[in-house]
Parts: sequence; C-alpha cells; structure tokens
Amino acid sequence: MHGLGRIAHDRGDPATAEYWYRRSVDEAGDARGLNGMGVLCSDRLDDEGAAYWFRRAIDEHGYARSHRNYALDLMERSDLDGAERYFRAALDGGETDAYTNLGQVHQNRGQMQRAVACYRKAHTIGEPFGTLNLGHACLKAGLQESAEYWFTRTSEAHGEPVALAHEALARIQWKGGRVDDALASFQKAAGGGARGALAWLGVQCTVDGDTEGARGWFDRVLSLIHI
Repeated sequence: MHGLGRIAHDRGDPATAEYWYRRSVDEAGDARGLNGMGVLCSDRLDDEGAAYWFRRAIDEHGYARSHRNYALDLMERSDLDGAERYFRAALDGGETDAYTNLGQVHQNRGQMQRAVACYRKAHTIGEPFGTLNLGHACLKAGLQESAEYWFTRTSEAHGEPVALAHEALARIQWKGGRVDDALASFQKAAGGGARGALAWLGVQCTVDGDTEGARGWFDRVLSLIHI
C-alpha cells in the first residue's frame, strides 16, 4: 500500500497518495506510510503535521529516513542543534545522504572545515550532492579551479545535482569569458531542469530581442515552481 502511495505522490496526486499512506499505517503500521504522510505535510508547508508524522515514524519504528526528514524540517526552522542530532541518528540508521546535510549544518554555523569533511565523506561514498557542495565550498573560499574540478565531477554523476553542477560551471565559464562553453553548460543545466539556468537563458533571449524564446524559457521556470 505504501508503494501505491509513493507512485501517486511521484505523479503529483497528493490526495491519492494520502489515501494509500493512511491505509498502510492503519492496516499495517508501516513506517514508510508514516514517513510519506510527513512528506506530504512538508510539501504543503504544514510543519506541525510533518513533525507529528515524522516523530511517529521515529518513536514507533526508529525509521532512519524520518530522522533525516525531520532534521530537514528543523533546519528550515533554524534549529541547527536539533537538526544535527537527527541527521546523526539518520546516519546511524544507514541514511548516508545525511552526510551532506550534516555538512550544511556545519556550514551554516561557519564551521567550514567540518562541513568540507562531511562533504568529502559524502563524495567518497558516492553521494553527488556532497561532490556538488565541495565545489561550492571551494568557490566560497576563492578556489575557482578546485571548484570547477568538483563541479565537473558532479556533472558526470546522476540525478538532480548534475543540472546544478552544469549551472555552476556555466557561471564560472561566463565570468571567465568562455562564452561558448558557458552557453553549452547553461543549455545542459536547463535540460536537467535547473531553474537558474532556465531563467538565465530567458534573460539572454530578452536581451537579444527574442521575445518568443524568452517566453518559452520563463514558462518552463513557472511550470517547475507550480505557479
């Protein structure tokens, strides 16, 4: 039943997802259903509801994914100490993508050495967001060549970070006067749904007087943010 809820959730049908998640909880006591309900609440910015469902999954099942999701909500509320505690619990339960999140906690505190150590750990175990954040950490430190190296490594991975890496590379290339490389990277980023790249291409079309092209890029941005 949880699987049916997840399918509905992924296709953008929260009402059907909720039906199946609730059934999985009521009839099978499924921790994944509890977690799914928490994610639905987070999607609609219901912090109290999300906390209720995530804490149930944690308290009743020790569900590691809910530890991480609850920690993400705590980060949104700037509770870094609470977020760190639950990210570490998620890691103890095998949620290795929490290394990147833990790095972000340290970075938000200004603890860059600890942040980079977490990002490196994430990269080592194959978490592409860790590799991406290594690039951003290097860029923040003024190490542009190192940043470009890590962004390039991320662009060779898979999933959402790939588009974000192409966008980051494009901005470095554009700033360095490598216009053709930058345009190609922005196109790759846009192909992966990176909103910043889509908006940048829209602005460039506007500057070039291509109204129809600009409208097409901006419409894609709006479709991604559900306006």
